[in-house]
Amino acid sequence: MPNKTIVTANVSDLPEKEFMENADIKIQAQIEYDTIVPNLNPTAVDVGEKLTLMQNECLKRASLNDQEKQCTININAYRDDITNDFVNSWCGQIQTAVAGDEGKVTLLHFGVKKYDDTVPEITVNNSLPSIIKINNMHLQADLEIINDASKDALLPYGAKDLIVFLYFGDTEPTDIKKMQYLGTTKKGKITHHFNVDDIGKTVWFIAVYESKETGKPLANTSPAKKAVVI
Repeated sequence: MPNKTIVTANVSDLPEKEFMENADIKIQAQIEYDTIVPNLNPTAVDVGEKLTLMQNECLKRASLNDQEKQCTININAYRDDITNDFVNSWCGQIQTAVAGDEGKVTLLHFGVKKYDDTVPEITVNNSLPSIIKINNMHLQADLEIINDASKDALLPYGAKDLIVFLYFGDTEPTDIKKMQYLGTTKKGKITHHFNVDDIGKTVWFIAVYESKETGKPLANTSPAKKAVVI
């Protein structure tokens, strides 16, 4: 009777980790039972060396992946830090130094938000941006802002954006032009990162609905909300 036994390796569809585990078991079995196939070619030692090289490449790749992940974390941290320097430190200093000279701001490659000297105390469909929560953490403030009329984060009719400003000082600010631009949001949430030198300072926040048609303020938070940097 002809031998109809067909030997299969059963490794082709195995995931990488299971493949290496299975290969190692097969190689060790060939070494332990070397008399079953005495002239095995390539030898179990030769195949074992290939498996070792494969395992080393996997370790190298894992290390590179970890390095890539860490690089991404580092890049994002540097970006956040640089952004914080621009927004929290440079903007205020540039604003003071240029004294309204927009040409100098342009030379420094920063932007300009133009507002009237006073912010009108008006409502839009009885809507005011209300800062209902300041989650004050170490060197960070998370602001939650709602439409006072609808009690959600939806912008009122006629508003293009919700813009947030901040100001350091003991007394409530009255002139937006003297405040620092924090950022723009349409979802009612915004975060600001402070510098270590800001710890202990009083900071004020004002949110403003910006007109879609004119770009001027429609309504603003009144009074401003304050917190102490921790």
